[in-house]
Amino acid sequence: MSIRKRKLSNGKYTYQAVVERGEDENGKRLRETKTFKTKREAEAFLNEKKSDINNGTYIEPSKITVSQALDEWFETEVKPRLAPATIKSYSNNIENHIRPALGNILLQKLTPTNVQIFYNSLDKEKNLSRRSIKYIQDNLHCCLKHFVNQQIIPRNVCDFVTIPKKESTKLKNDFYTLEEATALLKAVDNDRLMPVFYFGMLGMRRSELLAITWKDIDFSNSTISINKNLVVIDSKVHFGQCKTKSSIRNIPVPETVIIKLKEHKIRQLEEKMNCIGRYKDKDLVICKLNGDYIKPATLSSIFPKLLKNYGMREIRLHDLRHTYCSLALNYFNIPASTVAANCGHASTKLTLDTYSHVDPSVQKQSAEAFEKGLFSNINEKSS
Repeated sequence: MSIRKRKLSNGKYTYQAVVERGEDENGKRLRETKTFKTKREAEAFLNEKKSDINNGTYIEPSKITVSQALDEWFETEVKPRLAPATIKSYSNNIENHIRPALGNILLQKLTPTNVQIFYNSLDKEKNLSRRSIKYIQDNLHCCLKHFVNQQIIPRNVCDFVTIPKKESTKLKNDFYTLEEATALLKAVDNDRLMPVFYFGMLGMRRSELLAITWKDIDFSNSTISINKNLVVIDSKVHFGQCKTKSSIRNIPVPETVIIKLKEHKIRQLEEKMNCIGRYKDKDLVICKLNGDYIKPATLSSIFPKLLKNYGMREIRLHDLRHTYCSLALNYFNIPASTVAANCGHASTKLTLDTYSHVDPSVQKQSAEAFEKGLFSNINEKSS
């Protein structure tokens, strides 16, 4: 290790710190150089590098960019290990957000400030939800973690950055009351898409309910097995894996739903007979008239039209799931742990934070219950 003093054309001096690390396998000298304005800065740099070498924490200089790092991580870590839908999601986050903003920066030069500005832009300029930004952060963090493990960078700068705060995403009126839910289920009783409404109000996600096959339904024990989902990759529809372990579950089914599903199966067999030679039998409970898949986006687009036809207040398809959680917690006093299990949540925190709506009528009932059980005793005369 040495310091080279160099005179500039303006008469001032700079100090170049040189770190010698021997030779590589090809006999090429390994050297790292950095120029400073003062000798003291150069000495401090050399002392730091000497300490890193002695402690085994020295990081070899690299000119790999964030963009190149993303490519390497994606090919070696993401593609071989994750499900197609997840790979597609990662790719979208990389190409649409991370690479355009950070791709040209050298990986070893990436700073917490760079990343914080990036997150802020996703919030202020692109107006992404906090959840979307969190997914992007997870992707970037995993990529950087890979290169920390490879000893290309000394730390993960994502650990020093915070996601911009958003207003509470707690749902307000995007779910049906008990009266509305009852009216809806009565209205769709004879609709061929009736299972969509029943499954949604049992807490299933859109991709889950569209993937349910008849063999997933245990009529004897009144349960439905959630073990896959329906995904669209490059316009092709197929069954995909559940994203998390908690998503794989058995849901107990009310007896009325079992009866309605048996009626639906008979209706579907009649459709099959009317489509001989053209029926694509995929064993789906919810399908097109020819038995083929219904794409998730297609179902979401026709859902508001169905509600309108039946004179119901418009909500999103996913709000049937919200309705289940709200009714379970607010009306039927089902434990949060049970609701979380039926919905495929990893913990009760998400269940309670997102779905524990406060219904005015339920609030009134609670006041009446406390009046009867507690406060009315105040006025009773002691004998």
